[in-house]
Amino acid sequence: MFIFENIIPFIAFIISYSFGTYVFLREPNLVINRLFILIILSPFIKDLFNMLYWQKIIESESLAYFSDISTWILPPLYLHFIDSFSGVRISWRRFFGYYFTAFLFAAAFHKFDTIDIQYIYVSLAIALLIALWINTSIRGGNIDRFYQKMQYVLIYSGFIINYALLSFIDFTFISGVEKLKLISPLIIVSFIASALLKVRIANIFYILKKSTIYSLFLFVFIFSYITATVYLFNYFQIIDNIYAIYYMALFFILFAIIFRPIVDYIRNFIDSHIFKIAFNYKQIVENFSQKISSLVQFQDIIRLVAATFAETFKLNAVMFYNLSLPTAGIEALAGEKNVTPPAKIDDVISYFRQIYPINSNIQKFEPLFVNYLSSDRVSLEFSNFLAQSKISIIFPVYHENIILGFYFLGYKYMKDEYNDDDIQLITTVLSQAQVAFSNAKIYNNLVSSNAMLEKTITELKNTQNELAKKEKLAALGHLAANVAHEVKNPLGIMKVAASTLENALGEKPKLKDLAVFINKEIDRLNTFVSELLDFTKNKELMPLEVSVGELIDEVYDRISMYARSENKNIGIQKKYAAGENELKIKLDYDQILRALINITFNAVDAIDARKQDGVITLSAEAVSGAVAEAGDQKPSGNWMIITVEDNGSGIGESQLKNGVQPFFTTKKKGTGLGLAVAFQILEKHGGKIEIKSAENIGTKVALYLPMKGV
Repeated sequence: MFIFENIIPFIAFIISYSFGTYVFLREPNLVINRLFILIILSPFIKDLFNMLYWQKIIESESLAYFSDISTWILPPLYLHFIDSFSGVRISWRRFFGYYFTAFLFAAAFHKFDTIDIQYIYVSLAIALLIALWINTSIRGGNIDRFYQKMQYVLIYSGFIINYALLSFIDFTFISGVEKLKLISPLIIVSFIASALLKVRIANIFYILKKSTIYSLFLFVFIFSYITATVYLFNYFQIIDNIYAIYYMALFFILFAIIFRPIVDYIRNFIDSHIFKIAFNYKQIVENFSQKISSLVQFQDIIRLVAATFAETFKLNAVMFYNLSLPTAGIEALAGEKNVTPPAKIDDVISYFRQIYPINSNIQKFEPLFVNYLSSDRVSLEFSNFLAQSKISIIFPVYHENIILGFYFLGYKYMKDEYNDDDIQLITTVLSQAQVAFSNAKIYNNLVSSNAMLEKTITELKNTQNELAKKEKLAALGHLAANVAHEVKNPLGIMKVAASTLENALGEKPKLKDLAVFINKEIDRLNTFVSELLDFTKNKELMPLEVSVGELIDEVYDRISMYARSENKNIGIQKKYAAGENELKIKLDYDQILRALINITFNAVDAIDARKQDGVITLSAEAVSGAVAEAGDQKPSGNWMIITVEDNGSGIGESQLKNGVQPFFTTKKKGTGLGLAVAFQILEKHGGKIEIKSAENIGTKVALYLPMKGV
């Protein structure tokens, strides 16, 4: 009895006072800390005044009055304290409403007027307290920040446990149990101190969650017990000290039967209401699963995992060390990005290799807590990196028993530690990421295989085209050889005969014109045979250093003569950049001249004889690197570009595609070999030809010759 009445209350006072003093001294200027110290002192002041009065140490009714004041002021003080957590400035009306209830209680229990007015005051005080309590609860429920919501949970849990315990003790009917009420202030003080100190709430999240569940269960239990007790006592009057223990035993047995369903119901209620916003892990995993199912790139998966961790735990930093790249390195994905990562993390890799040998079957993700990492196991560089970037935990990422990399996770909000639920969530996310890595690997293998297949098909088509081209050229070569043997010599004889006949028929104009016509047709047929032989023969290059201006001048003279022979009045222009006509380039002069003549003759043929403003422009330009022109990108390198441009009839897109095919021509007298020969010559020189044309506007042909020569 002495222990209950003296020692335990004294210990409770010392602990409560220590809590209050510590919290108050940390930040004495905060109103909430001042309210806390008042809440601690109020019940003990009441007990002190009661002891002084009832023990007749000081015989004054003022002591009893002050004792009652400390009782009446405690509910509004408690409401004021809870409301301060919202961070909203408390108006003077609300402040007056808090403490006006204490005045109403004072008026009710001290006879200022009549006994009826006392009940009115009591009713008003209780109604006002209930209204303020409901309003305060609503304001607390609207808090978004998790740690503040947890502070509310702590305070309300302390209130429920404390006053439920007091009510239960009052209805136990067991002698001596009422002495436990002496330690009830310690319950409230402990919960409030935990909330004010902002303890590592996330670290004790699973404890707090279960505490909340069992606090509500205790409330349901106490409420049911009191209700049953009052009912049995008022209607049957069977509760007394003799049957109290039997009654309590029966009640506990019945409640034990329904314990699990009630706890499950409360747990579901807690999960869906109190802890829904902060750590709805199930929803987080479901959302992550939906997002990651559509990702097929390794880097996208890495970033999604990092974003999920950063958003869920409010991390100050998330980094990933990618070992799958040829040049491994740490990439900051969230939070602090201005730290210098170490060049290597061999210490960490070695640590995980000790946990999981290379050939082991890895079934779980074992984290490495930085706080438990001894300094002798890591390099100074890596240790400094962990400190600067505020890394708290390291998680390996595996795929097919191979370490792909490591996630470096910073501290959680308010530097809370990672608890078991957090680790479980992280491993669940990484397990799903592991599946995504497998799917991504399969997908990328399919893409690579498809790309290789497409490349193989393209190469096969090119090979087939090249083979067909070679077969065609071989057939042409065989044909050309036969033509040279069977046609060339007879053409020479016919040429001599036609020339002799032309001279002999000088006095007979009609017959002479016929001989001239025969001679021209022999020349045309001879030209065709020569072009055919040139195309089919793989004639070796005979490179010489040639002046660009000399080459253009030769083409100019040839095209001028050809235009006159075709009775076309065409303006022919030459354009050079400053000094570029003097540039020299190593090439096979005769073959390049042949290519240019074929192209320029096509330009002459494209200009209608009736057109009075036909123009052909010859230009040369030396370029270095990739040069953009008219939205197109010229090939990179050092080139001499010789351009032939006309304003003739132009070429249609479909005809342009077939223009380089042998024997394709749109001219009445064309052989279809001129452009094909030009392409062949440029290819042998390591150059290329680009053609741009528009019908009824003109054509521009650019010959790219490498400046390095051949």
